[in-house]
Parts: sequence; structure tokens; C-alpha cells
Amino acid sequence: MGNVVSIMRTWVAIWVLSLQASLSLAADLPEPATRADFPTTRATSVLLGRDLVFDPILSGNRNISCASCHNPDHASADGLSLNIGEGGMGLGKARRANPENPPPALVPHNAPALFNLGAQEFTRLFHDGRVEADPSQRFGIRVPEGQHLERPLILLGAQALTPMVPPEQMAGQPGDAGF
Repeated sequence: MGNVVSIMRTWVAIWVLSLQASLSLAADLPEPATRADFPTTRATSVLLGRDLVFDPILSGNRNISCASCHNPDHASADGLSLNIGEGGMGLGKARRANPENPPPALVPHNAPALFNLGAQEFTRLFHDGRVEADPSQRFGIRVPEGQHLERPLILLGAQALTPMVPPEQMAGQPGDAGF
């Protein structure tokens, strides 16, 4: 019996030390985002955005939506190291090239999770910062070369437009089935 008590005391001591270490690390974390950290958006814009995320009408071939890669069932990502956009089928890690409509190429990056990217602390978006708040640019946002904004948007809105242009992401190519 003494052996069991000794083992239990050791485990409790380890657990207490782990808890103390976790609490000390938590003190170094930034404050959580609050509603004030996000731009105010009209309800109609939110509802329209929600509907468009799931609608393939934004793609060149009308066969892929934003949610094909940024799926809520997969934490708004897909879990792949290189994304399969246009010409893909399935969701999440099960997403594969469609043999009847193979992709022109893999997307040269993954489909990252989209949580909290609308917070005002984010001024550069994408892994390479290709969409960035820049007061010297039209509407205060720098977008990739060859793209332009037609009206003022919040930074996240400009980022959402960018994947629609490359053929391997959502645009497709002339000659594809729905193009």
C-alpha cells in the first residue's frame, strides 16, 4: 500500500509542477481578441459573405467554392501541405485531384485556417504578405501585381478576392468544362 501512495504523491507533484509551468507560460500570452478588435460589418454583408463562401458561382468553372478548401468541418482549412484548388474533389485531407478534370497545378501553398484574420492587428495577409494595408496604395491596400481593387474594402475583403484569380486556385483555364 505504501508503494501505491508514494506513486500517487509523485504523480500529484508532477501534475502540480506542470500546472504551475502552464500558468506561468499563460502570463506571457497576448490578451484575447474582443469585439472591439474587429471592424463593424453590416449584417447583410455578413450573410452575403456566408452564402458566397459556399457558392461555386465565384469560380471560373463554377465548380469550386471558397469552402472547398476552407471548410468549416476542417477548421476552415484543409490540412494539406499544398492545396488542391481547381480540379480537386473531396474535402480536407481526403481532397484529391479529379481524374476527369485534373488541376492545372497544385496551389504553391496550403489553405490556412481563417479564424480571427479580420482582427485589426493583422495588416499583412497570406504566407508571403501579398495583401497588405498600405496607405500609399489605392484604397489603402496593396494587392498582388496584375490585380486591382475596384472599390474600398476592408483588408480581409481584399484578401478574399485574391484566390479567385489564379487558374490553379479558382479561375480555371480557357477550354475547361465550365469556362
